[in-house]
This record gives sequence, C-alpha cells and structure tokens, in this order.
Amino acid sequence: LRTLVVALKRMTAESCDEFQAAYREAALDVSEQREDKLAAIVDSHLETNLDLVCLTGVEDMLQDDVAPVIESLRVAKIKVWMLTGDKIDTAICIAISTALKSPDQPLLRLEASHVHSAIEALSDLREARNAKSEGLSDTVVVIDGTVLAMVLSAGLYTSEFVELIKDAPAVVCCRCSPSQKSEVVRAIKKYDNGQRTLAIGDGGNDVGMIQAADVGVGIVGKEGMQASLAADFSIQEFRSLHRLLLWHGRNCYLQSARMSLFVIHRGLVIAVMQVIFSAMFYFIALPLFQGWLMIGYSTYYTTAPVFSLCLYTDLEDTVVYQYPELYAISRRGRQMSLKAFLGWVWKSIYQGSAIMVLTVILFGNELITSSLVAVAFTSLVISELLNVASEVSGPSELAPSDDRGGVVEYSDICILYVHPALLL
Repeated sequence: LRTLVVALKRMTAESCDEFQAAYREAALDVSEQREDKLAAIVDSHLETNLDLVCLTGVEDMLQDDVAPVIESLRVAKIKVWMLTGDKIDTAICIAISTALKSPDQPLLRLEASHVHSAIEALSDLREARNAKSEGLSDTVVVIDGTVLAMVLSAGLYTSEFVELIKDAPAVVCCRCSPSQKSEVVRAIKKYDNGQRTLAIGDGGNDVGMIQAADVGVGIVGKEGMQASLAADFSIQEFRSLHRLLLWHGRNCYLQSARMSLFVIHRGLVIAVMQVIFSAMFYFIALPLFQGWLMIGYSTYYTTAPVFSLCLYTDLEDTVVYQYPELYAISRRGRQMSLKAFLGWVWKSIYQGSAIMVLTVILFGNELITSSLVAVAFTSLVISELLNVASEVSGPSELAPSDDRGGVVEYSDICILYVHPALLL
C-alpha cells in the first residue's frame, strides 16, 4: 500500500522572505554539510505546524506467482537484480515478499547521504567481501541512490563496484532513476566478463533499461505498452517469464546447437567423400555426386531430419519446471563448445572415409562408376538419418517418423530412377 499525507501551511510574507534568505544562504555553501543544512532549513521553516488535509492510499499488489518464479530463477543459477525507485525500506519489504531474499539470508545495506559517506559505504562493501572466504555469494546487497549515483556518475569506481558485488545472488538498487537503470545494465555487461543480461519491466521508466540489455522483456501492464513495444519479447504477466526462460530459452539453445552442428557435419562429410574419391582415382577433376543428387542431398532427402532437430525436445515441460537446475546445466555451453565442434568434425571425417573406402573395397572393379555413386550416396543418406536418430533419441516420437520420411523420400526417387516409365 503506497500512502501519501497531504498537509497545508499558511505563511505570511515575512516568513516567506525569511525562509528564502536562509535557503539561499545554505544553497551557496560548498561544504559536505550543504545537503544537511538545506534539509534542516526546510524542516524548521516549512515542515512545522502543518494542518492535515487528507491521507491517500494506492494499493500496488504484486502479480500472481512472482515469488515462485523468482525462486525458480535463483535455483537455475540466475542472479536477479531489482532496480526500483522506491525507498530502501520499501524495497527490502518487496524483496522479502518476492523471495528475492530468504528469511535466513544475511543483508548488507549500503546507504549514504553525500559523496564522502558513499565512498565509505563502498569501503564497507570491500571489507564485507574480504571478510568471507566465499565472498558475497550468500548475501543480498541493498544499495541506495546516493551510492549508486557516485559509482555510476564519474565511472571511477564502476569496475571495482561490479567486481565486488558480482558474486551476490541478489542485489536491490533503490531510488533509481530511469537513466541509472540503463547505466547499471551497461556496467554489468562491460565489467562482469561479458555476462548476458535480461531486463524486464512494465513501465515507461524501464524502456532505457530494456533496450540496454541483451534481451529485453516487456510486460503489458496498467502503465501502458511502452515497455512491451520497446522489448524483444512481450508477455502479459510476470509469471510468463518462467516459461520463456526455463522452457523456450533452454530448448532454443539446444535445438540451435544440434541443428548448427548437423548442418556443418552434413557439408563436411560429403567434402571428405569427394577428397577420398579423387585420391583413389588419381585426383581426377570429376565430382562424385552430380546434378540432382547434390541438390537433393541438402534439401529433399534430409529436410525431415533437420526439422526433427529443430522441433525435438528432450524433456517434458513439467520436468523442466520441476528441476530448474536443468537450465543452469544448459548455460554451461557444452552443446555448442569447441569440444562438441571437434567431435562432429571427427565424425564427418570418419564416416566419409569409411563410406568411400568400404564401398570401393567391398565391390572393387566389378562396379562401374554409376553403381559406385549409387552405393556411396545411399550409404551417405542412411548414415545421416542414423546420425539424426542418435541425436534426438528420447521420449519424442518425432525423430523416428522423420527418419522414416527421409527413407521413403529417397526410396521413391530410387524407384523412379530405375523405372522412369512410372513418371508417365
């Protein structure tokens, strides 16, 4: 509940002149006590002997399932930063209610009233991190606007600040302006080893932050559609982030990795076969597969298997939701690593060499050139279908149906090739 007290004070001309003179004198002070003096003058001249006019209250309820979604993201090893314009006490209450901070989790507050105390707060952060062997890996850090402005404005402490705070599982930044939100995102991207960032918001104040992040997610809310129109993805409720990340995000990475490696393998294995063929026949300048065979290999014969790689899911969505750790495993990048790439390169060299060498050895001089090409191409297509079947083996029935589709397509072409009268 956001509350507001409306009060009134009637002032005479003399009291107004007295206040303006005192305020102007304090404003010209260049010492560190300037802000304190200004606040004291306002308190003594204006915020005294007020007449109460009314009280207002606006209910600002959290959306459904915010706490379970935040908890799942934390289990998935995703660090969550809350950037808000609320004051520090309100922000802490929201962090607790949304499961951003567990009841038994330590809390580190960094507050400051001016630049000097902000530097002291940064020193406290450094001491707190050095005091623990594991750093701040179990501590929620809360930062107020003064400390954040000092860190981001000059850029002198930005790298050190990110280095000190990057191990924290959750960070709460209070009293953030729209520009500070985007600056925080840019600082994390720049100084935290190129980490990928996702920003989510529902208001116009979040547009800059959403556009600065690697992935922007906008929520269609009561404050309009500015955030959703500026984002990469638009969702209706915050809880939809759960499915967007854990289900679609994980599947998108795995499917893209499988398809990319298979496409590389599909082109490399036929190149290896061409090299072996040329070497066996005294490096003649003659292509192994010509005409429609080359066109059909990369399109017609292997279309269904490629679709199976793009559409196959190894786990049900209920399992992924129940075990968010699966998303953390996929973030390690093992499916699209150098090791995986070299494995597919070796598979291409091995399979291409085996197909060509065994074809020539088993049939020898009895085969004419057309028969050699037919046997080699048939072996190649079957090998590719088996590769796809091994990659997408699991609970889905998509893979075997697509493999059968590839076999049927190739068989139809072979029948029409042997019996051209069927085309009439």
